[in-house]
Amino acid sequence: MLSLKALHISLVVAWFAGLFYLPRIFVNLAMVPAGSAAERDRLLLMAGKLYRFMTPLGVLAVATGLWLWLGYGFAGGWLHVKTALVALLAIYHWHCGRLLRLEELLADERRTVGATELRSTHGGVHFSGDWSVCYRANLESRLATRILSHIVKGPYASEEAICRLAVRQ
Repeated sequence: MLSLKALHISLVVAWFAGLFYLPRIFVNLAMVPAGSAAERDRLLLMAGKLYRFMTPLGVLAVATGLWLWLGYGFAGGWLHVKTALVALLAIYHWHCGRLLRLEELLADERRTVGATELRSTHGGVHFSGDWSVCYRANLESRLATRILSHIVKGPYASEEAICRLAVRQ
């Protein structure tokens, strides 16, 4: 049983290392300049590999924890707290995996409302369509926090210039 405890602790430490480092990759992704597709792709690749590496570690950590629980019994108030924390960490792990696929899921969601010319970027999806597509995207989106529409394109230097451009349109 002692070697199982050592294995469990090692797996938990490795799983935590991945859980704590993955948000750092997300921060780096948020700081990538808009035109740096290679850097964005590299960070997404790193995040995906880290997630795929730490998922089996988390599963094995929980499995060895359950094995220890069955071997020693579920006694003591601290074990209830520990079990709740493990459940929260598993939910956090799942949420991080969802964040990695958010643009892909958002593109699929746009496709279902009839959007065309889909292009995923960091933090969003660019798409084309008529006003009905825009309305449906706004009404039916479960993922997007906002949908922006290009109204006019042109040079501007102040708010008044933007208003003049919009009025000409």
